[in-house]
Amino acid sequence: MRFIKDKVTLIIFVLAIMSGSTTLLGDDSKLLVNPSMHIIVNDKIDIPESGTYEFDTKIFKVRDHSNTAIADVDQRITKALEIELGKKGFKLNSEKPDILVNYAVAADSSITTNDFKYAYVDDSAFILPEFEKGKELKYNEGALIIDIVDAKSKKLLWRGAIMAELNVAATDYEKDKRVRLALKLLLNNFPRPPKECLDQNNCIIHPHK
Repeated sequence: MRFIKDKVTLIIFVLAIMSGSTTLLGDDSKLLVNPSMHIIVNDKIDIPESGTYEFDTKIFKVRDHSNTAIADVDQRITKALEIELGKKGFKLNSEKPDILVNYAVAADSSITTNDFKYAYVDDSAFILPEFEKGKELKYNEGALIIDIVDAKSKKLLWRGAIMAELNVAATDYEKDKRVRLALKLLLNNFPRPPKECLDQNNCIIHPHK
């Protein structure tokens, strides 16, 4: 399918929670080391706060490229997403989804906007935002990125990325718990970061022109 470019108005939220990570994470602060979040919200479309969803494109950049390792990562993230989306009133429905949920894992190397364009253009003509020249987004190693796309218009509604230092020696139990915690923190900002975020010095808003 041909990639369709469409300029949309976005609000970009950068939530640097590194300094307050211990308070936010409590006893689980060791699971996510120096976490930070980056949120993009499409400010021109009403984003549903409940409804149905289907999983779609998945991008992996992992150290172990074996099918077993990727399957484990996929199961871990998918399960955590089902839990967090369920808490928000979304139900899995592949027949009539309101939104499509895509995700990317940058465990082996960084992921750029072009990586998303390359992955999406093959399977889905998603309409991704164009950023100003020199403003391409790059997510470093240790990032988990979630894209929420409108199932009908195929426009990106929301993108959330959470980045943290990875402990590759973590047990499977710790990895499961880490992913659940990361997605809980991230989806607390869906469909939009809370209003009180604006009053915090560590929350910066960059309007997209």
